[in-house]
Amino acid sequence: MVSASLEEGRSLAVKDSRFVNNQIAGSSAGGAAASVAAGGNASFSAKNVEFSDNAVNAKQAKGGALRLENTGKGTLTADLSGVTFKNNAAAGSENGLGGAIYNDGAQISIDGGVFEGNRAVTSGGALYNGAKGNVTFTGTNVFSDNLAAGAANDVHNEGSITVAGGVTRFDGGYSQSGADSSLIVKTGAALAVALPDAGGVTASPTEALLALGRPLDLGGGSLRVGDVAARSGADVTFGRNSLLVVDGLAARDNAMLTGNGSLAVEEGSKLYIANAQSGESYTVTSGLSFADGDYWKNASLLAGRLMETEISTEGGNVMVHAQAQDASRTLPGVIPTNGLNAMMNGNKNDTESLNAGLRFLSRAMDNVQYMPGDATAVAMVNEVSRASVTAGVQNTALRLADAGADQIARHLSLSFMDENVATDADGVNVWATPMYGNTYTHGMAASGAAVRGNYGGLALGVDKKFGEILGGAVRAGAAVNGGGGKSETRGTATITSNSYSFGGINFYAGWNPGDLNVTASAGWSIGTHDLKLNLPSSMNMGPLSSDVDTTAFVADLRGEYRISTDVADITPHAGVRYTSLSTDSHKVRTKGSTVNSVASDRQDIVQFPVGVTLSKNVDVSGWNVKPLLDVSVIPAAGDTKNTTKVSYAGTHAADSVNTRIMDSTSWSGLVGVQAEKGNLALGINYGMQASKNETDQSVNVGISWKF
Repeated sequence: MVSASLEEGRSLAVKDSRFVNNQIAGSSAGGAAASVAAGGNASFSAKNVEFSDNAVNAKQAKGGALRLENTGKGTLTADLSGVTFKNNAAAGSENGLGGAIYNDGAQISIDGGVFEGNRAVTSGGALYNGAKGNVTFTGTNVFSDNLAAGAANDVHNEGSITVAGGVTRFDGGYSQSGADSSLIVKTGAALAVALPDAGGVTASPTEALLALGRPLDLGGGSLRVGDVAARSGADVTFGRNSLLVVDGLAARDNAMLTGNGSLAVEEGSKLYIANAQSGESYTVTSGLSFADGDYWKNASLLAGRLMETEISTEGGNVMVHAQAQDASRTLPGVIPTNGLNAMMNGNKNDTESLNAGLRFLSRAMDNVQYMPGDATAVAMVNEVSRASVTAGVQNTALRLADAGADQIARHLSLSFMDENVATDADGVNVWATPMYGNTYTHGMAASGAAVRGNYGGLALGVDKKFGEILGGAVRAGAAVNGGGGKSETRGTATITSNSYSFGGINFYAGWNPGDLNVTASAGWSIGTHDLKLNLPSSMNMGPLSSDVDTTAFVADLRGEYRISTDVADITPHAGVRYTSLSTDSHKVRTKGSTVNSVASDRQDIVQFPVGVTLSKNVDVSGWNVKPLLDVSVIPAAGDTKNTTKVSYAGTHAADSVNTRIMDSTSWSGLVGVQAEKGNLALGINYGMQASKNETDQSVNVGISWKF
């Protein structure tokens, strides 16, 4: 224990120390760990010091860990930096003040303090500040689990307390009494009373923030928040840069700020009702007199972008009345209007809800802290509502299904293989084609959103001639393909990645009477897509994730006719391709909790590719080398849009929206070269398919061997 009576001009400093388990009995004078009394100008400092499990047990206990008292006319200053007070007690049998600190007459500065689990029999669970005391907080200070008279209470103030900078939290509550008592929150500082997260609001360096999670009775004293330019004589004043946050649940049943005297609110001061609910009224102040206009205006009232609020004075109280607004009118273009309306009208909005769906939508609708801009908020909600479309899942699945069918069409085409390995040749063909693709779409899922991706894979096939029909050779076989890839979507508000794998099987046949060639194939492909959506950091929810499975059935019919000339072979071709794409139902989650659920969906799409291929056989050292060029136009019909049916957890409402996943017309081009000799054929080609909103590129290397 340290106990000192400082003389004029003397100082006491303690650094990097611990005061643990000191017990004082039968005395009202000393603190359990340190007692400093002064009769003149003196100072005390403690830096990086811990006070734990100390106690005063006396009739009149003052300061379970530290007592600071000025007994003379001089000044006593105390500088506490990086201090910790845990489980200290002022256990007086008649009176116990300040479970951790008792102050009467000292000027204390506290920078970076932790006060946890302290107890006082009467007042000031952690800190008691007497009528002559002055306490200033800077940095981060946290008071939690402190009790006075058996109830939650961190600080009791009868003197002056100033929050001059940083963030100070009185999680257990604050009490004040006495006509000369005062509480001041300065610019750049934030004080949260029984509202640890301050309603999700963070003060800017130019603001002063007071957040109330339970009623505060000023006990006849004064309160000042922010810069006060005029009417400084008012007992309770909110400056032009002040922000008062009150918890809606507490304000529904009690007046949040009670005092005597006058109230002045400067123009520019803001009032935020955290988690305001439809049809409720909230009492902000009580017992304070004001002239017309001396309270917050509707323009300075904040309660969320889907809540309309009105402010009034009733019976001398400042009252706020809230009413939910229709989401479709307030936020044109937002997708889950039914879900948002169900949440707001059902009073389920809660930015700290344990239900991930309600928490996501509530924070998205919070225009103070989580999502200040309407346009960004709408974009984020929409991108999450149709997460699979945002990630390009359906478009990617279509491209992968087409890639498998394209390999077969090229393998059987007269333009890609010469007569010695064409469909009219005898024997078994075994072929393999490594595949690489680069995909890019923009402006489909949402304005400004772009999906970029790459995939790689391998197609393997085998086929055999099975005779002739109507003078044409018939060859049939089967092929499998598989691989994986990754894409990234940079939307307006989110960044989404899609890591996927795919596989498929196709059965095919060709009929080749001379220069006419007809091919057909049918097959299935499956895809598994692992999505990760990164939300704006202001949402404070971490990434979202989803597992999406797709299945595609593809049937392809193609006809071509070769026209041989001295310059080149000209092969016009036309076909029809039917694709049935199914996207399974899936959930979007955060940390294992469901944000929304999306129903299964199916698109039936028909494409009509028409084009022409130019090729030329050139003999090079016994190899038949064939350069080729193909251009095509591909109209599409059917379900070129995806229907997203989404339901957010906790709302019990569903919404639906259609989003384009492919353009109705695209163009393709391909250049390549084939080299054939005997039973061996090699080839490489580069292709591009483009449309208004899409550009896909592919590279394929093929090898074929005829037994």
